[in-house]
Amino acid sequence: MLTFYTDPHLGLSRAGNTTPRSSENLRQALLDQALQIVKRPGRKICLGDMFDTFSNSEEVLESVLPVISQTALVLSGNHDVVNQAGKVGSLQMLDRAYQRLTGAGHCLFAYFGKPMAFSWAIPEEDVHLVAVPHVANQSLFEESLNTAKDTKINRGHGGAILLLHCNYDLSEQWATETSLNLTPDKAAQLLETFDYIMLGHEHAPAEYLDGRVIVLGNTMPTGLGDISDKRIAILENGQLRFEQIWNESKGYAEYAHDNLPESTEAEFIRVKGEVDPGEMLNMTRSIQQMWRRSPNLYCVKVDARIKGLAPTTDGETVTQSLAQLPAIIRKELERHPALLALWDQLIQEEDLTHG
Repeated sequence: MLTFYTDPHLGLSRAGNTTPRSSENLRQALLDQALQIVKRPGRKICLGDMFDTFSNSEEVLESVLPVISQTALVLSGNHDVVNQAGKVGSLQMLDRAYQRLTGAGHCLFAYFGKPMAFSWAIPEEDVHLVAVPHVANQSLFEESLNTAKDTKINRGHGGAILLLHCNYDLSEQWATETSLNLTPDKAAQLLETFDYIMLGHEHAPAEYLDGRVIVLGNTMPTGLGDISDKRIAILENGQLRFEQIWNESKGYAEYAHDNLPESTEAEFIRVKGEVDPGEMLNMTRSIQQMWRRSPNLYCVKVDARIKGLAPTTDGETVTQSLAQLPAIIRKELERHPALLALWDQLIQEEDLTHG
């Protein structure tokens, strides 16, 4: 059995939309999710971004070591490496240490300035894997894909899978020389050699080209920007299937600013609606209460619009900086000395400055 997962972003430290405690809890939840994955039977394979940042503390390295030691193959992702020859990051350090201890490495890294494609036949699983880790630029990526396409596949095995860490069909307006983009045309060419192409990097799961191009998606949300159901892929007895490991309907919720629950089982929350400046205090108090009574809550984002702000010509609300908002609210509360005093007290509390 082979289990594929990607983008656990271990060691993550979020500042926006979190409290110090919830940020630490989110980092631990990402680690716990990865540990549950690698405890599964058979070989585990990570398609990149094992770490959230290139360099990490000793504490993070120690916590991640059990994940890497139980993963048979780890591609380096764009968060794991930097485009600078000779720089050694956390993933490479752990792999070198593991090689010294066991005589066998786990990780695949780009050698800067060279195209890369690694081939691995697994007879007992009836599959042939070819892996391209993150490389420095699009030109090297294209060369690596051509190298992968020319790989001699042992067709005695049941299938061949190409493993990548890149974008799929990235819009030209967002593409850069270092963003690494697999186009549909290139994917179709590669599928002449491979049965499937499986991608890490993009956090939202998706399938293209009759389900043969698989964007696996990350293991759980890292914030409000990548909310979706999360999954792993399992290859067993020649059959590829998916298993959900995080459920959007249970882990994410949206609430109106004037109808916030006292507590919630959701882990990620978005607050919506249109709020009067005079209601900001009540909303803030409700959010504070929800934070205190919801131990599993990781992120809260306030998307409620403030009434009275002038719209731009395209209809969007003018963005107000956090520095300006207290002044707006304070002016509205000047007619209520008791509320104003309470507001001044609340905004000084650390757990209300979560951003």
